Amino acid sequence: MTIRMIATKIEDLFTEGNRLASRTKETEHCSAISEKLPILGNESVTSKFEKDVLNYLYVNRKRLGIEKVYPIGNMLIDGALMLKDGLVLLEFKYALNWHNSCNARVQIQRFMEEELFENIDAGQRPKRALIVFDHFSSDWDDKAKCREDKNGWYFFYEDENAFRKNNSILPIDIAQLTEKGLCAFK
Repeated sequence: MTIRMIATKIEDLFTEGNRLASRTKETEHCSAISEKLPILGNESVTSKFEKDVLNYLYVNRKRLGIEKVYPIGNMLIDGALMLKDGLVLLEFKYALNWHNSCNARVQIQRFMEEELFENIDAGQRPKRALIVFDHFSSDWDDKAKCREDKNGWYFFYEDENAFRKNNSILPIDIAQLTEKGLCAFK
């Protein structure tokens, strides 16, 4: 670790602005996919899951009301969908728990803050975001005796309601990709 400054007062540790440069918007342009993405045998379980989700969305796009599916790399989030009424950001988490949920929210909010959505063909400001996951992990995978569903559904939306109450942040929902399709908590 490199020490850049030794503080003489606690106030020396506070920042007045951004110390690190933001990503440049010219880094990558995102185009919609026109065929299923190939899954190679040597890919990690998370990479395979990401492609499985994109392929599921692409194959089922008409039924799901999706106009275009955008895979996104190296720009904080994993993909986007163009629906008739606007753009939806996608973040994929193989195992969803509190840590991964927080990580996904930060990635989505930074993507919005840095206006990286301008790199997507559609070029419009997203209206919503969706975190797609395979399964819950840690205490999010447990179930309270008083309810039928796993804790993760409740924990996520408790946090989401708290965030939405005091902020004008992009609304974020979660969906689980199962063998039956995408499942949501209603």
